[in-house]
Amino acid sequence: MTAIRRYPGVTPGNNSHDTGGQSAHRRRGGKDQASQGSFFEKPDGHGLYLVVQPSGLKSWAVRYRRDGIPRKYTIDGSYPTIGLKVAHELAKAALESVARGADPSDAKKIVH
Repeated sequence: MTAIRRYPGVTPGNNSHDTGGQSAHRRRGGKDQASQGSFFEKPDGHGLYLVVQPSGLKSWAVRYRRDGIPRKYTIDGSYPTIGLKVAHELAKAALESVARGADPSDAKKIVH
């Protein structure tokens, strides 16, 4: 099972009570997180994440470190327009630019 990264301000639910052996999925009525209206990122490996907004909009992002500082690069386009294979290729290119000393987020700011 893949972990989901949560961010401050996003309430994952109150799990402090006795659940009677029910899973969190079952307590939510069997619905997935996207249908619950919460923001989350699901990692796909090697820094690539599927980002799901409360509205249900899905996009791709790459997480990396530059000079020890965590950074995030959002790939232009949304899922399913940008599929997994293309997202992997774009993520690989972004991480290769980081390895060369560039920052893909800075390059994106110059273009736009």
